[in-house]
Order: sequence, then structure tokens, then C-alpha cells
Amino acid sequence: MGLQSTFATKGGHGVPWLPILPRDRVSGDRMFRSGHLQRLAPWLLLGLLAQAGAAAQAVPPREPGAVPKVAVSPLIAIGPGDEVEMRVFGQRDMDGTLYVAEDGTVRVPLLKRPVKIAGLSTPQAARKIEVALQKGGILVAPHVALKIATSRSQQVSVLGDVRSPGPYVVDSDTTLFRLLSLAGGPTPSASDTVEILRTEPDGKIEHLAVDLQGLADPGTAPDAAEIKVAGGDQVYVPEAPTFEVGGEVHSPTQYFLKHRMTVLQAIYGAGGVTQLGSTRRVVINRHGRVIHAKMTDYVEPNDVIIVKERIF
Repeated sequence: MGLQSTFATKGGHGVPWLPILPRDRVSGDRMFRSGHLQRLAPWLLLGLLAQAGAAAQAVPPREPGAVPKVAVSPLIAIGPGDEVEMRVFGQRDMDGTLYVAEDGTVRVPLLKRPVKIAGLSTPQAARKIEVALQKGGILVAPHVALKIATSRSQQVSVLGDVRSPGPYVVDSDTTLFRLLSLAGGPTPSASDTVEILRTEPDGKIEHLAVDLQGLADPGTAPDAAEIKVAGGDQVYVPEAPTFEVGGEVHSPTQYFLKHRMTVLQAIYGAGGVTQLGSTRRVVINRHGRVIHAKMTDYVEPNDVIIVKERIF
């Protein structure tokens, strides 16, 4: 019985496995005769050398002083207005808080020129400062660590009908639902559809309508639980449109219209029909037109619903 596989990789990740060897035909266990090992030793050595050579080629050496090019999410990038804590190992007198100016630069102690770090992650910005300290002749082999202390660039403004409007700091996992909860949630008068205003790199403003109830067509109003906000966004929660209910109901007045509300739901919200009223005699005054309504009809903004008296 020959070798089934001289070398394999575990899960395709380049981790060398030992060769799959045949059982000893005499004992039936996995104890191997010395002759087997002697014949396999050259193959084992060649395989291990091949694996080591492939690993060495897979990780090219980094040029001294080069800033690593890593894809950075804009939600975790440093921006103007941020405050960044800097620690220089072995140089406590250089530790401190750096303020990111409007042009995206910071003033590093002992360096004559500011260093631009806006748009970089903290590891990238730390490496760039290390390079500047080396080139400036300040330190031979500096090791810098950065941490964002206060983020002002990655903020979203929440406006409109929420309990606590204002700016809120977001991260890469902040969804619209999470942001609205930070703002105290929509008020009872808020609309079910909110709008996100986002400035694109070309300067154009994108308007995205989001249905909070998940009842609208997904093609026109995505689910708020799947929408993630980004720094610089503005979230506007408008006031819901209104309608009126009058006639033979217990609480005739004006109400806020929620998404896809039926005439039956509107009448129920107005306290229901009185003993004199009839659900078969309901009309809607819609933009000057009188419509004989069914209980399953949907209410539209500015409708006036009238429940008439029953006919005895």
C-alpha cells in the first residue's frame, strides 16, 4: 500500500501535515518499521523546505520607513477636530494629546513640521509619526501608539422629532436604529419614515428615505436595521402628517398619520363609533372630493374622515 498523500494542507491554509502513511501489515497499528522512515526521510525534508520557501515568498519585506497601505473604513479614520492620545515608548516627555487641525495635521513635540494624519487609522497614523521622527533625526527607532480620545469628525447630527436631538459619535457598527435610540427615540408625533442626508465625495448630497416600521417597499425604503450611518451624515426625523376624524366617534379630533393606516384603525384610534354611528356610513373628504370609504381603505395625509349616523 503506497502513500495516499505525501503532503497536504489543513483546510487549504498552508499548514503542513505529516504524510498519511500505510499501516504496518504485520501488527495492524500505526507503528512503522525503521525501513519505512528511512525511505520517507528525503521526501519529508524536501516537503518542509518547499513549505518554508513558499511562506518566505508570501510575505515580502517592508521597505524601511514605508507607511503600510491598509484599507481603512471612513468610520474609524482620524479626522479634523479629533483629539488623539500619543504614547512614545521610552520617551514619556513626548507623551500627550494631539489636536487634529482643520487641514488634518497634528503638531508632534520636537518636530519642526506638522504631520498630516487625517484619513488614516490610528496604526497608520502612528507609523507615519514614527517615520517623521526618524527622518527628523529625533529618535533612531521610535515606537508610537495612538488612540482617539475625542472624536468630532465621526459624528452624525440627528434632527427633527426625536427626544434628544443633537450630534452623536458613531462607529463602524452604528445602525440607524441604534443612533435613534441614542437620541431617545422618535417622539409620538414623528413620522415612520426618516431621511438620511449624506454628502458624497463629489459634493452631491444623497437623500435616502428609510422606513422605520419595515412596511414599505424595500426598493424604495430599506430596512432601518440594515442601514449603517457614517460620520458627516444628517438624520432628519420629520413630523408625521395629520388627518381628522369627526362625526359619530368618541374622540373627534386631529391625529398623526402612521404608515399604511386603515380607516378602521383611524376610527378605533378615535375611540370607536358611538351608539348612533355606523361603520357603513363613513365618508372621506380628500382634497375637496367626497369618497364613500371602506374600513380597509388606507388613510392619506390631510384626510377628513366623517362617521355618519346610522339609519334606523
